[in-house]
Amino acid sequence: MKNKKIIMTVLLAVYWIAIFILTHIPIPQVIYKANVSDKTLHFVAYLIFTFLLWAAVSPDKKINWHKLTIWWVMPILIAYGAIDEWLQQYVGRSTDLTDFFANMKGVAAGLILLSFLEFKSCFIMVTGMSILAITTLAKENLGELMPKIYSIFHLFGYGFFTQLWIWKLCQYRNKINLTQLKWIIFAYAFALGFLATVILTTKLTGRYFELRNMIIAFAAISVTVAVNILALALSNKKTAKANAKNN
Repeated sequence: MKNKKIIMTVLLAVYWIAIFILTHIPIPQVIYKANVSDKTLHFVAYLIFTFLLWAAVSPDKKINWHKLTIWWVMPILIAYGAIDEWLQQYVGRSTDLTDFFANMKGVAAGLILLSFLEFKSCFIMVTGMSILAITTLAKENLGELMPKIYSIFHLFGYGFFTQLWIWKLCQYRNKINLTQLKWIIFAYAFALGFLATVILTTKLTGRYFELRNMIIAFAAISVTVAVNILALALSNKKTAKANAKNN
């Protein structure tokens, strides 16, 4: 728990600094060109912020509304959301009440997830929701406006999502008696199902998901699963050798 708390605290610090900088510099022209829903950006930013703050404070526990912790964490989220908007008027941007409400929707969504899901499940949900939101937030084609960045997003986004799912699956592998083949199928099918869901959502909402980025996402999933299969095989081989020596 201690190591997890340290890692999440570092991630929170890096993320907090990053969103502070991004909300206090002029809005990049690419955001205007892409016709991005800035309310979706605010929602996603504060959804992630809420998860990271809670994970840094209490990574192994769901929110318990009968305990004190949430009642000092929540005011921090609300206060920072308000201060963040208020300060923007001094850096050439504007204070927008609707942006604040979008921030609070992200906070509310995060708190709801953290109330019902434990750490790993919530991490998967927040990552998946963020990937889906970012993929569908622009009315123009982000793959054309920022091709390298958008491709990197798909590469690391889907790879990270798949790794989180495998991490979660390993937790229950022995409990539900999964064979190695079933484990591989479960690991691969869930991640591919998520990719299919994102593709379908982009089609239904009239957004763009280029074939190149579909291939990159598919490759990221496949490589992540393959690396974990190799690691599992090496681990099993090592265990078998150790058992043979003991016998």
